[in-house]
Amino acid sequence: MKLAKCSLAVIMTVGALTSLNAADTLADAFKNGKVSGALEAWYWDRGYAGNKSEGLFNTGIKLSYETDTLYGFSLGATFQSSHSPFASEEAKIAYKGDQYGPGEVLSEAYLAYTAGKTTAKIGRQYIATPLIASSPSRMIKQSFEGATLVNKDLPQTMLFAAYVDKYQNRTDTAGSVADFTNNFWIASPLPGATSAVAGNTKAWNTLDGDAYSLMAVNQSIPYLKLTGQWVGITDLADIYYGEIAFSGKTDSFRYGLAGQYEVTDFDNTMNTNDSGYYGLKMNLGVGAFNTYVAYSEIDEDTTAIPGVGGGPYGTIYTSQV
Repeated sequence: MKLAKCSLAVIMTVGALTSLNAADTLADAFKNGKVSGALEAWYWDRGYAGNKSEGLFNTGIKLSYETDTLYGFSLGATFQSSHSPFASEEAKIAYKGDQYGPGEVLSEAYLAYTAGKTTAKIGRQYIATPLIASSPSRMIKQSFEGATLVNKDLPQTMLFAAYVDKYQNRTDTAGSVADFTNNFWIASPLPGATSAVAGNTKAWNTLDGDAYSLMAVNQSIPYLKLTGQWVGITDLADIYYGEIAFSGKTDSFRYGLAGQYEVTDFDNTMNTNDSGYYGLKMNLGVGAFNTYVAYSEIDEDTTAIPGVGGGPYGTIYTSQV
C-alpha cells in the first residue's frame, strides 16, 4: 500500500491579534493574547496492488490561543478537529492509521516562562527538532506532553533540552482521533533497513516509556549552520544526529550544500546491532524557483530509527514524507 496523491484543497487563516508589550494585569494578559487558526480540507487517494484505490476527504479546524506575558509567564492552547463525512467503509479501514479518525483533541495546553533569552515550556506542545518532531503532513498534527527549555544567550547559538513522556498520534486506529497516551510512536525503520527489532518483546510502534533530548544549533560562522542532537529513548536506544549546512546568495541566485549523519545505538536488551544513515544534499534557487538533489544511504545490516514522532521522517534528505 502506498500514498498515491495528496492535495490540500483549502487553507484559510482566521486571524491574529498581537501585542508588543508585556501585560500589567492578568486581565490584560488574556485580552492582549494572540489568536490564530485555519479551516482545512484535504483529499487523499491511496493506491493498492491490482490497481485498487480508495479516496478520503477530510475537513477540520485548527485554533490556537496564547496569552500575553505576565511577569514572564504565559499560557497557550491549540485545538484540532478532523471529520470525514463521506468516508466509505473501505476508506475507513484503509486510512485508520493516519487520516480516518473523526473527533477533536486539545493538542497544546502549556505554561511557558521566559527570563531574558531563556524560555521554559511545560505541558502539551508541538516540538520541531531533527529527532523529536510533530508531523504536519496529515490533518491531525502529532503532539507531545512534557517539558522543553530553549536558551539563546550564546551568540548565534540555540541550546535546547527536552523531556517527553506522553504522545498524541493522528488517530487511535479504531475510528477516532488519537488522545495522549504513555505509548510513544517510534518512527518505523527507515526504508532499506532490515528490522532486527521486530521479534523483540516490546511492541515496535507503541513503546511504553519516555525520552530525553539535548540539542545545539550554531551559526557563528558566516553562511554555515551546525546542528547536533541526542535523544535517549528509555530501554530502546540512544540516537545521535549531526548536520553541517552551507548556504549562500548572490542577487536572486541561491545555493547550498549540506551533509548529515545519524547513529542509532540500541540498548543491550534489544539484541540488535547499532545502525544509522548519512546523507548529502545540494540545492539551487533562482527567484521563486527552488530545486535540490540528494543522496542518502541507510545501514543495511539492521534497523535505523529516524526518531520520536512522525516528524523525523522528514529529517533524512531523501524522505518523501
